[in-house]
Amino acid sequence: GASVAGITGAGTITNSGAATTLTTTGGINSFSGALNGTLALAVTGGSQTLTGVTSNYSGGTTIGGTATLTFNNGSLGSGNIHFAGGTLQYAAAANTQDISGNIADTNSPINIDVNNNPVVFNNPLLVGKTGGLTVSSSTPGGSLTLSGTNLYTGLTTVTSGALKLAGGATIASGSNLTTVAGTF
Repeated sequence: GASVAGITGAGTITNSGAATTLTTTGGINSFSGALNGTLALAVTGGSQTLTGVTSNYSGGTTIGGTATLTFNNGSLGSGNIHFAGGTLQYAAAANTQDISGNIADTNSPINIDVNNNPVVFNNPLLVGKTGGLTVSSSTPGGSLTLSGTNLYTGLTTVTSGALKLAGGATIASGSNLTTVAGTF
């Protein structure tokens, strides 16, 4: 794999060989191009923004440490999303992509910043996600709506924005819920 401070600029990054991981480690970086091929993205530090709309990389995405990965609809590729301490932030302006079916099992919190978007997860967060769920909205007004029978465990925290349950949806009976400045 390759480790860089960040991905910046535009254009297309394609890996057509053996699967590899592109790791970003720090700084504040913005990339408006596409990531394609047998590539995995790991954001382990700083802030990385993907503003391109058609990435087709297949190796998955990992957000670790205290990193923030901001994305537009379609910029995350097709693999699993692994939470290892970082935050996945929706870009502003009508970005509502449902990524719930791609969230991998984890013992780290699933940190979602909806950033003033009305995001709906149509797939429940199931057993194997044991680090809890943290919902925030760095720009006031966003919400995350959960659907179905959510069986994730751990603390559910709403630091800003709102966490909602669609009609008939539930969260695990043993989950603790904390609201700091948000609503449930």
